[in-house]
Amino acid sequence: MRLWLHEGSAVTSLGIVERVTGMYPVVKERVANHLGLTDPEFYVELRIPRPPYVRNGDRVTVVVDDEGRSIDGVVRGWLDGSVLVGPFDESLAVHGLFAPETVIFPDDHGGD
Repeated sequence: MRLWLHEGSAVTSLGIVERVTGMYPVVKERVANHLGLTDPEFYVELRIPRPPYVRNGDRVTVVVDDEGRSIDGVVRGWLDGSVLVGPFDESLAVHGLFAPETVIFPDDHGGD
């Protein structure tokens, strides 16, 4: 995923990141380096648009690495960088929010 810094009408690339999880410190460091900021007290607003391969209603497999298990479900939404996954039956509770790199999408796009 490419990072873009918007400063008024100017847009600058800050490089590429491999994953969404834990991205905020990396983004903040790149912004500080680009702008020459030394005071650590500033705020960076991240906007992560929905990738085209994350489509509501698509069946997915969520891979939970720390427990070595997977959960099958359906994409219910996209919430600022996370995939909302629910069970096939909409009357049941939602499984949870997952980083796109932990989800196997149709056609194996999985976070590309």
